[in-house]
Amino acid sequence: MRNESGESCGFGFIHFETQEAADTAINKMNGTFLVYKKVYVARFQSCDSRPDSPCKFTNVFIKNFGDELDETQLYELFSKQGEIRSFK
Repeated sequence: MRNESGESCGFGFIHFETQEAADTAINKMNGTFLVYKKVYVARFQSCDSRPDSPCKFTNVFIKNFGDELDETQLYELFSKQGEIRSFK
């Protein structure tokens, strides 16, 4: 995501086609280093919709990648894990 000045906010959201693809992205990408920064990748859940039990999800939250990588580069990295429905 970018701010009003066009600078990277250092976080984003990816909506995968399947839960399996989202799980793969989390398992393979969380904790990896992208341009000297350790990236955090996890399930995305809004504050008001966090259930007590596990649910099916296809959205992941990524952060801590800084402004060294642009959206195209991030899309290419994460599309290797499965089909992406949306990316921002």
